[in-house]
Amino acid sequence: MTYTKGPWEARIQIPDGHIITREGTWSIWTPEYDVCTGVPGGEPIRKESDARLIAAAPELLEALRVVVDYYVPKFAKAPEAVAAREAIAKAEGR
Repeated sequence: MTYTKGPWEARIQIPDGHIITREGTWSIWTPEYDVCTGVPGGEPIRKESDARLIAAAPELLEALRVVVDYYVPKFAKAPEAVAAREAIAKAEGR
Protein backbone atom coordinates (compact mmCIF):
# COMPACT_ATOMS: atom_id res chain seq x y z
CA MET A 1 0.00 0.00 0.00
CA THR A 2 1.28 3.44 -0.87
CA TYR A 3 0.28 6.74 0.60
CA THR A 4 0.86 10.36 -0.30
CA LYS A 5 4.45 11.07 0.68
CA GLY A 6 5.18 13.68 3.30
CA PRO A 7 5.84 16.05 4.64
CA TRP A 8 2.22 16.80 5.37
CA GLU A 9 1.14 20.12 6.83
CA ALA A 10 -1.93 21.02 8.90
CA ARG A 11 -3.48 24.33 7.81
CA ILE A 12 -6.55 26.11 9.02
CA GLN A 13 -9.01 26.85 6.25
CA ILE A 14 -10.10 30.41 5.74
CA PRO A 15 -13.88 30.38 6.26
CA ASP A 16 -14.74 33.74 4.74
CA GLY A 17 -11.93 33.96 2.22
CA HIS A 18 -10.15 36.74 4.10
CA ILE A 19 -9.81 36.11 7.82
CA ILE A 20 -8.63 33.05 9.69
CA THR A 21 -10.87 32.45 12.70
CA ARG A 22 -10.75 29.99 15.57
CA GLU A 23 -14.02 28.56 14.27
CA GLY A 24 -12.34 27.47 11.03
CA THR A 25 -11.76 23.90 10.01
CA TRP A 26 -8.45 22.21 9.31
CA SER A 27 -7.11 20.47 6.24
CA ILE A 28 -3.96 18.51 5.45
CA TRP A 29 -1.74 19.82 2.66
CA THR A 30 0.92 17.82 0.85
CA PRO A 31 3.52 18.56 -1.83
CA GLU A 32 1.80 16.09 -4.18
CA TYR A 33 -1.77 17.32 -3.72
CA ASP A 34 -3.09 20.67 -2.59
CA VAL A 35 -5.48 19.13 -0.08
CA CYS A 36 -5.31 15.56 1.16
CA THR A 37 -8.25 15.75 3.58
CA GLY A 38 -10.84 18.25 4.68
CA VAL A 39 -12.12 18.54 1.11
CA PRO A 40 -15.58 19.82 0.17
CA GLY A 41 -18.22 17.15 0.65
CA GLY A 42 -16.15 15.37 3.30
CA GLU A 43 -16.28 15.68 7.05
CA PRO A 44 -14.10 18.62 8.09
CA ILE A 45 -11.34 18.37 10.65
CA ARG A 46 -12.48 20.61 13.49
CA LYS A 47 -9.73 20.15 16.08
CA GLU A 48 -6.23 21.49 15.58
CA SER A 49 -4.81 18.57 17.60
CA ASP A 50 -6.44 16.06 15.21
CA ALA A 51 -5.09 17.90 12.17
CA ARG A 52 -1.58 18.00 13.60
CA LEU A 53 -1.67 14.28 14.45
CA ILE A 54 -2.82 13.41 10.92
CA ALA A 55 -0.14 15.67 9.42
CA ALA A 56 2.54 13.87 11.47
CA ALA A 57 1.42 10.41 10.25
CA PRO A 58 4.12 9.83 7.59
CA GLU A 59 6.92 10.73 10.00
CA LEU A 60 5.35 8.71 12.82
CA LEU A 61 5.01 5.65 10.61
CA GLU A 62 8.62 5.87 9.45
CA ALA A 63 9.87 6.37 13.01
CA LEU A 64 7.86 3.35 14.18
CA ARG A 65 9.32 1.22 11.38
CA VAL A 66 12.85 2.21 12.45
CA VAL A 67 12.13 1.39 16.09
CA VAL A 68 10.58 -1.98 15.17
CA ASP A 69 13.48 -2.87 12.87
CA TYR A 70 15.97 -2.05 15.62
CA TYR A 71 14.28 -3.44 18.73
CA VAL A 72 11.91 -6.20 17.61
CA PRO A 73 14.64 -8.77 16.89
CA LYS A 74 15.59 -8.53 20.59
CA PHE A 75 12.06 -8.26 22.01
CA ALA A 76 9.88 -9.84 19.33
CA LYS A 77 7.21 -11.13 21.72
CA ALA A 78 7.03 -8.12 23.99
CA PRO A 79 3.51 -6.59 24.04
CA GLU A 80 4.90 -3.26 22.86
CA ALA A 81 6.61 -4.91 19.88
CA VAL A 82 3.42 -6.74 18.96
CA ALA A 83 1.41 -3.51 19.24
CA ALA A 84 3.95 -1.66 17.10
CA ARG A 85 3.82 -4.29 14.35
CA GLU A 86 0.01 -4.25 14.45
CA ALA A 87 -0.02 -0.44 14.13
CA ILE A 88 2.28 -0.61 11.10
CA ALA A 89 0.11 -3.31 9.52
CA LYS A 90 -3.01 -1.20 10.11
CA ALA A 91 -1.36 1.83 8.49
CA GLU A 92 -0.36 -0.33 5.52
CA GLY A 93 -3.84 -1.80 5.13
CA ARG A 94 -2.90 -5.33 6.17
